[in-house]
Parts: sequence; structure tokens; C-alpha cells
Amino acid sequence: MSATYLTDRQRIEIAIPCMLLCSIIADVRQADGDDPRTVEMCQACEADLHAEIADVLHAAPSKRRQLENRARRANKRVLSTVAGEQFGSVVLGVRLLMERLIAEGQIVLHAGSRFDHAWSRFAEAIENSPEAGALDNPERRGDADRLCRGMRQRLGKMGYYNAMEAVT
Repeated sequence: MSATYLTDRQRIEIAIPCMLLCSIIADVRQADGDDPRTVEMCQACEADLHAEIADVLHAAPSKRRQLENRARRANKRVLSTVAGEQFGSVVLGVRLLMERLIAEGQIVLHAGSRFDHAWSRFAEAIENSPEAGALDNPERRGDADRLCRGMRQRLGKMGYYNAMEAVT
């Protein structure tokens, strides 16, 4: 039986979606922290995502800090592309980005994984929120698409997720 070896880039590509989702969830908690359901969803998602990040980045102990710093820088650079945008559009843009990366096979969503649990909770919360119908609104859909493209281009310029496809 052979062990699966992940390159540093692959480890970062696994960590980036988790970190993006953590950032969004932290903002959701701050904006709606009085609702016990929101707090519970945020805590559960954050626990799953932090555990997923720890697993993938700590799998290479000698490089743990370096990988974590690279992933955090990538997350920060991606989020800088949506700074100052309406929060609802950012959430929808991140959702579109994740859905597209999953559909393209860039992110593999393993059933039952911690990322799967967090993503499922987050997606369900969006579907049950006032923003649920926003993607049907052409203006909001356009904003979300634009933000998604900007984040994807930034990821591509950093060399992540088949960089050539992302930039074109």
C-alpha cells in the first residue's frame, strides 16, 4: 500500500478554501452573533475547518509554519480583491468560487469530511437566509460573478488551481 504524497502547493490548495470559509464565517458571526442558531453554526463550521487546516498543514511538521503562513497570505490576498464590497455579494461570490472549484474538480469534496460538514452547514445557512434568492437577482448575480472571477484570477496569479486556466 502506498501513501499519498501531497506537494506544498497541493496542501495550500486544500487549506485556502477552508481559510476563506473561516474568514466569511467569522464575519457572519460578527454581523449576526446575537442569533443562537448563527453562533452554533459558526462554531461548528469553524471547529471543522480549523481541524481540516491543521490536518493538511501539520502533515508536514518540518514545514508546518511555512505552509500555514503561505496559506494565510494567499487567503489575505484573495480577500483583498473583495475589500469594500457589499458583504452579501462577497458571501455569494465565495459560494460561487467554491462551487466552481468543486465542479471543476479543483476541490474534491469527500463525503463526510470535516470540510464537507462545514460546507454543507454553510450552504444550508445561505439557503435559509434572506440572501438565498439574491443569485436570482441579475444585479446581485453579476456582482457575485465579478467577485468570483476576481478571486479566481488572484488565485491563478499566485499559481493555484491550474493557474493558466484561471487567468485566461
